[in-house]
Amino acid sequence: MKQESAPKKIVWIVVVIVLVLMLVFSVVFNSLGSFNPPEPTNTVVVVKSTGTPVPDTATPDPCSKAEISVQIARVHALTREFEDTAQVLTSTLLRDSSVPLVQDLQRIRRSAEDQIVPPCLENLKAYQVAHMNARIDVFGTALAFMNVYGPGGDQKALNELLDPYYQNAILAAMQYEREYATLLGLPTPTPPAVTTTTAPE
Repeated sequence: MKQESAPKKIVWIVVVIVLVLMLVFSVVFNSLGSFNPPEPTNTVVVVKSTGTPVPDTATPDPCSKAEISVQIARVHALTREFEDTAQVLTSTLLRDSSVPLVQDLQRIRRSAEDQIVPPCLENLKAYQVAHMNARIDVFGTALAFMNVYGPGGDQKALNELLDPYYQNAILAAMQYEREYATLLGLPTPTPPAVTTTTAPE
Protein backbone atom coordinates (compact mmCIF):
# COMPACT_ATOMS: atom_id res chain seq x y z
CA MET A 1 0.00 0.00 0.00
CA LYS A 2 1.27 3.42 -0.91
CA GLN A 3 2.03 5.45 2.18
CA GLU A 4 0.61 8.97 2.40
CA SER A 5 3.04 11.88 2.33
CA ALA A 6 3.63 13.72 5.60
CA PRO A 7 1.89 16.97 4.50
CA LYS A 8 -1.26 15.16 3.41
CA LYS A 9 -1.23 13.04 6.57
CA ILE A 10 -1.10 16.00 8.98
CA VAL A 11 -3.91 17.77 7.09
CA TRP A 12 -6.01 14.61 7.30
CA ILE A 13 -5.38 14.30 11.00
CA VAL A 14 -6.37 17.90 11.75
CA VAL A 15 -9.57 17.61 9.73
CA VAL A 16 -10.53 14.30 11.40
CA ILE A 17 -9.91 15.70 14.89
CA VAL A 18 -12.05 18.75 14.24
CA LEU A 19 -14.79 16.66 12.63
CA VAL A 20 -14.92 14.35 15.67
CA LEU A 21 -15.21 17.37 17.95
CA MET A 22 -18.00 18.77 15.78
CA LEU A 23 -19.85 15.45 16.04
CA VAL A 24 -19.72 15.63 19.84
CA PHE A 25 -21.04 19.19 19.88
CA SER A 26 -23.70 18.32 17.32
CA VAL A 27 -25.03 15.57 19.60
CA VAL A 28 -24.92 17.87 22.62
CA PHE A 29 -26.67 20.85 21.12
CA ASN A 30 -29.11 18.92 18.95
CA SER A 31 -30.27 17.14 22.11
CA LEU A 32 -31.31 20.53 23.47
CA GLY A 33 -33.64 21.00 20.53
CA SER A 34 -35.80 24.05 20.27
CA PHE A 35 -38.84 25.23 22.14
CA ASN A 36 -41.61 27.76 21.71
CA PRO A 37 -41.58 30.14 24.66
CA PRO A 38 -45.00 31.06 26.02
CA GLU A 39 -46.33 34.46 25.17
CA PRO A 40 -46.07 36.86 28.13
CA THR A 41 -49.41 37.96 29.49
CA ASN A 42 -50.28 41.52 30.45
CA THR A 43 -52.49 42.09 33.49
CA VAL A 44 -55.07 44.88 33.38
CA VAL A 45 -56.42 46.30 36.63
CA VAL A 46 -59.85 47.93 36.49
CA VAL A 47 -60.69 50.66 39.00
CA LYS A 48 -64.41 50.25 39.70
CA SER A 49 -64.92 53.77 40.98
CA THR A 50 -64.24 55.27 37.54
CA GLY A 51 -64.52 52.28 35.22
CA THR A 52 -61.19 53.26 33.62
CA PRO A 53 -58.76 50.38 32.97
CA VAL A 54 -55.31 51.02 34.40
CA PRO A 55 -52.42 48.98 32.95
CA ASP A 56 -50.13 47.18 35.33
CA THR A 57 -46.82 49.01 34.99
CA ALA A 58 -44.84 46.67 37.22
CA THR A 59 -41.84 45.09 35.44
CA PRO A 60 -42.31 41.32 35.09
CA ASP A 61 -39.78 39.19 36.91
CA PRO A 62 -37.52 37.76 34.13
CA CYS A 63 -36.75 34.74 36.32
CA SER A 64 -40.41 33.86 36.90
CA LYS A 65 -41.85 30.70 35.42
CA ALA A 66 -43.80 32.71 32.85
CA GLU A 67 -40.81 34.75 31.67
CA ILE A 68 -37.71 32.58 32.02
CA SER A 69 -38.24 30.61 28.79
CA VAL A 70 -38.35 33.89 26.85
CA GLN A 71 -35.05 34.96 28.40
CA ILE A 72 -33.43 31.57 27.73
CA ALA A 73 -34.53 31.74 24.09
CA ARG A 74 -32.55 34.97 23.65
CA VAL A 75 -29.40 33.34 25.00
CA HIS A 76 -29.86 30.09 23.09
CA ALA A 77 -30.40 31.91 19.78
CA LEU A 78 -26.76 33.05 19.89
CA THR A 79 -25.62 29.53 20.78
CA ARG A 80 -27.40 28.10 17.74
CA GLU A 81 -26.01 30.81 15.46
CA PHE A 82 -22.51 30.07 16.75
CA GLU A 83 -22.91 26.31 16.20
CA ASP A 84 -24.21 26.79 12.65
CA THR A 85 -21.23 28.98 11.77
CA ALA A 86 -18.77 26.57 13.42
CA GLN A 87 -20.11 23.69 11.34
CA VAL A 88 -19.57 25.67 8.14
CA LEU A 89 -16.07 26.57 9.30
CA THR A 90 -15.24 22.91 9.92
CA SER A 91 -16.01 22.07 6.30
CA THR A 92 -13.78 24.90 5.06
CA LEU A 93 -11.02 24.70 7.66
CA LEU A 94 -8.12 24.67 5.20
CA ARG A 95 -9.52 27.16 2.71
CA ASP A 96 -9.18 30.92 2.32
CA SER A 97 -12.76 31.40 3.56
CA SER A 98 -11.79 30.15 7.03
CA VAL A 99 -10.53 33.48 8.38
CA PRO A 100 -13.80 35.42 7.76
CA LEU A 101 -15.73 32.61 9.44
CA VAL A 102 -13.49 32.75 12.50
CA GLN A 103 -14.12 36.49 12.60
CA ASP A 104 -17.86 35.77 12.40
CA LEU A 105 -17.55 33.43 15.41
CA GLN A 106 -15.76 36.22 17.29
CA ARG A 107 -18.61 38.61 16.44
CA ILE A 108 -21.21 36.18 17.81
CA ARG A 109 -19.08 35.67 20.92
CA ARG A 110 -18.97 39.43 21.52
CA SER A 111 -22.76 39.60 21.16
CA ALA A 112 -23.06 36.86 23.79
CA GLU A 113 -20.67 38.69 26.12
CA ASP A 114 -22.60 41.95 25.72
CA GLN A 115 -26.03 40.40 26.15
CA ILE A 116 -27.64 41.43 29.44
CA VAL A 117 -29.27 38.51 31.24
CA PRO A 118 -31.14 38.24 34.54
CA PRO A 119 -29.31 36.79 37.57
CA CYS A 120 -30.89 33.36 37.10
CA LEU A 121 -29.20 33.02 33.69
CA GLU A 122 -25.72 34.20 34.64
CA ASN A 123 -24.37 30.64 34.84
CA LEU A 124 -25.91 29.73 31.48
CA LYS A 125 -24.28 32.76 29.88
CA ALA A 126 -20.92 32.01 31.53
CA TYR A 127 -20.93 28.43 30.16
CA GLN A 128 -21.99 29.71 26.75
CA VAL A 129 -19.15 32.23 26.51
CA ALA A 130 -16.61 29.72 27.88
CA HIS A 131 -17.62 27.24 25.19
CA MET A 132 -17.38 29.88 22.46
CA ASN A 133 -13.94 30.97 23.67
CA ALA A 134 -12.61 27.42 23.62
CA ARG A 135 -14.03 26.66 20.16
CA ILE A 136 -12.55 29.84 18.73
CA ASP A 137 -9.21 28.93 20.30
CA VAL A 138 -9.33 25.51 18.60
CA PHE A 139 -9.93 26.97 15.15
CA GLY A 140 -7.58 29.91 15.61
CA THR A 141 -4.72 27.78 16.92
CA ALA A 142 -5.07 25.19 14.14
CA LEU A 143 -5.08 27.86 11.44
CA ALA A 144 -2.16 29.76 12.98
CA PHE A 145 -0.11 26.56 13.30
CA MET A 146 -0.66 25.64 9.67
CA ASN A 147 0.07 29.19 8.56
CA VAL A 148 3.48 29.09 10.28
CA TYR A 149 4.53 25.46 9.83
CA GLY A 150 2.45 24.41 6.84
CA PRO A 151 0.47 21.18 6.56
CA GLY A 152 3.65 19.20 7.28
CA GLY A 153 4.08 20.62 10.78
CA ASP A 154 4.75 18.46 13.83
CA GLN A 155 1.58 16.48 14.55
CA LYS A 156 2.42 15.87 18.21
CA ALA A 157 3.08 19.55 18.81
CA LEU A 158 -0.24 20.48 17.18
CA ASN A 159 -2.15 17.91 19.23
CA GLU A 160 -0.58 19.20 22.44
CA LEU A 161 -1.57 22.74 21.51
CA LEU A 162 -5.19 21.85 20.69
CA ASP A 163 -5.96 19.34 23.44
CA PRO A 164 -6.55 21.85 26.30
CA TYR A 165 -8.95 23.82 24.10
CA TYR A 166 -10.79 20.63 23.09
CA GLN A 167 -11.23 19.63 26.73
CA ASN A 168 -12.40 23.10 27.75
CA ALA A 169 -14.89 23.25 24.88
CA ILE A 170 -16.38 19.84 25.70
CA LEU A 171 -16.64 20.64 29.42
CA ALA A 172 -18.31 24.02 28.80
CA ALA A 173 -20.75 22.44 26.31
CA MET A 174 -21.80 19.84 28.87
CA GLN A 175 -22.20 22.48 31.59
CA TYR A 176 -24.30 24.62 29.26
CA GLU A 177 -26.50 21.65 28.37
CA ARG A 178 -27.12 20.72 32.01
CA GLU A 179 -27.90 24.31 33.02
CA TYR A 180 -30.23 24.76 30.05
CA ALA A 181 -32.14 21.60 30.89
CA THR A 182 -32.31 22.43 34.59
CA LEU A 183 -33.69 25.92 33.98
CA LEU A 184 -36.44 24.59 31.70
CA GLY A 185 -37.21 21.56 33.86
CA LEU A 186 -36.12 19.15 31.13
CA PRO A 187 -34.36 15.80 31.64
CA THR A 188 -30.62 16.05 31.22
CA PRO A 189 -29.47 13.96 28.24
CA THR A 190 -26.69 11.45 28.78
CA PRO A 191 -23.34 12.93 27.66
CA PRO A 192 -22.10 11.32 24.42
CA ALA A 193 -19.02 9.13 24.57
CA VAL A 194 -15.91 10.73 23.13
CA THR A 195 -13.78 8.46 20.99
CA THR A 196 -10.21 9.34 20.13
CA THR A 197 -9.63 9.08 16.38
CA THR A 198 -6.20 8.64 14.86
CA ALA A 199 -5.03 8.60 11.28
CA PRO A 200 -4.11 5.30 9.68
CA GLU A 201 -0.44 4.53 9.41
